[in-house]
Amino acid sequence: MKQHFKTSLFLLPFFLSFVMPVSAFDGADAAGVIKNPIIETVLAEVILISIAAEIKTAGFSGGALAAAIAGCILIGANWYEEESFFWEFILYFGGLVLIFLDIFLLMSGAGILCGLVLVLGGLFLTFGGDITALYILSFSILASAVGLYFILGHLEGSRLWKKLTLHTELRGSRGFVSSSGSLKGLVGKKGTAFSVLRPSGKVNVEGQMVDALSEGTFIPAGRAVMVVKAESGYVVVKEV
Repeated sequence: MKQHFKTSLFLLPFFLSFVMPVSAFDGADAAGVIKNPIIETVLAEVILISIAAEIKTAGFSGGALAAAIAGCILIGANWYEEESFFWEFILYFGGLVLIFLDIFLLMSGAGILCGLVLVLGGLFLTFGGDITALYILSFSILASAVGLYFILGHLEGSRLWKKLTLHTELRGSRGFVSSSGSLKGLVGKKGTAFSVLRPSGKVNVEGQMVDALSEGTFIPAGRAVMVVKAESGYVVVKEV
């Protein structure tokens, strides 16, 4: 019951971001609803949390779609009222593309940082490019940070997180270690990442191939890792 409540809280901003525009009578009313500072703030929070979730799960959360839809709603409302410029679209979606290219291909971190700057710049222009826009964006960032702290604090131990990050059950008969008892003996030992951990993958620890989960960071294949925790069927590792 508690887990369902937490999930509902996480989905509430997404629900509001779509219900509010639909509740309007026509296009002009919808644009007016969307351009309300409260709705703009909610949509900005949806975007920032979605991007963070996509970074955290390395592309498995569906955050890219949520961020794209929320961005289309915001920019579309401006375009409808002829208050939007082409730069808003370029900055926002260019930033999203850069972020997800870094997640799936570059894995440098620099692309994510630059992409976030572009996304925030696009949102700033979308909100009017004035002091009100700065207030909306600042509050959205603060509220998103608080929301992420709450969400991520309860996500990693949830069934949803395990389903997102561990997609396959690797059998011992195929050379993989799955016994929780044998995995506990690997805690503190070092090995190498057999595959890219984004954040799930496989590691080789003392000749044993183990299903693994990083502490939330990208770990390229071949990097040295250390087992910090053993769970049922997999280990948690960090790069060393």
